[in-house]
Amino acid sequence: IDRSTIGFLTWVGLAYGFKWVWAPLVDRLPIPILTRLLGRRRSWLLFAQCGVVAGLLAMGALDPQQNLTLVAVAAVAVAFSSATQDIALDAFRIESAATEKQAALAASYQTGYRLAMIWAGAGVLWVASYVQGATPGYSNDAWHVAYTTMACSMAVGMLTVLFSKEPVAMPQTVAKTPGEWLHTTLIAPFVDFFQRYRWHAVLILALISVYRISDIVMGIMANPFYVDMHYTKDEVATVTKVFGVIMTLLGAYIGGILSMRFGVMRILVLGSVLSAMGHLLFAWLAGHGHDVNALIMVVSAENLSGGIASA
Repeated sequence: IDRSTIGFLTWVGLAYGFKWVWAPLVDRLPIPILTRLLGRRRSWLLFAQCGVVAGLLAMGALDPQQNLTLVAVAAVAVAFSSATQDIALDAFRIESAATEKQAALAASYQTGYRLAMIWAGAGVLWVASYVQGATPGYSNDAWHVAYTTMACSMAVGMLTVLFSKEPVAMPQTVAKTPGEWLHTTLIAPFVDFFQRYRWHAVLILALISVYRISDIVMGIMANPFYVDMHYTKDEVATVTKVFGVIMTLLGAYIGGILSMRFGVMRILVLGSVLSAMGHLLFAWLAGHGHDVNALIMVVSAENLSGGIASA
């Protein structure tokens, strides 16, 4: 599959940048039967997780060499469901504890997410490499097993939802007509947002949408780059997904300390600048050639800056 096609497929990741568009629906819209059984937050979490599982199973069952369009549709389903899970999880976390505990909850969320990325990032490569064995080239069967394994791994989150306690939701106004429901669900939140922030609201939404957009788009293109540089699956898994995650956690820790010391906005800008500069290191690596030590250095520096920005 050519690089241009892979590049276009990275746009599915933009679902995370625009999840605020359908967040009001997730916040207020009940899911038939499921919301009555689990509550508003847990029902949306479980619903989104089922969407991720279905999308991953579809991606594993399809051969991109034969059904690339369907693979892209499945990828969009995974990204949309995952972003929806983020919305519901943020709401769950905010409503589960007092304000003074939110920083600790956010830190533990980031830590859990990054640790899980070792399995989701390196694990999927290890599984595919193990199943494929010494067979050269592309093996659809190996990736089928790898994607199915990732789908089964979602059971961890699903069980967590089922055994968690639904937070006490804030009381909401009951709409009497469809028009009133539409106004309170979609229009009122944005009206309130713009009334509070005025013209700054546009800047805030723009910042949310494009902050670190280079990482969203270029991050997925890193994998074809590693293939072109003749790195093996095991090398990529070990360096980018283990060293990278460790440096991300370190960067998040440093970013948290710097934010407390110098303020959030300054470190927000610093994280953005450092993330952009990290791509220059990949440009250097392209000219340097295949070198595992150089890959460790580049990935470590790039993920350190990404961790600071994430914090």
